[in-house]
Amino acid sequence: MEVNLKDILTWGGMAIGLVAQWFHLKGRVAILETKQEIQKEHHEESMSRITRSLERIERKLDDKADK
Repeated sequence: MEVNLKDILTWGGMAIGLVAQWFHLKGRVAILETKQEIQKEHHEESMSRITRSLERIERKLDDKADK
């Protein structure tokens, strides 16, 4: 069996491409996790704002019912 320089370069290029793709996907996963965390924080903030507004409305209605 004979191994040419062309074969070694091909396998080396494939290995480098595979490693580069792995790092690229790892970076994209990190970005998606960060976006998901930001979205989760925004959702929690929005829900707490809605809850506070509903509690305020409920207090107003209770005060009117007491009168």
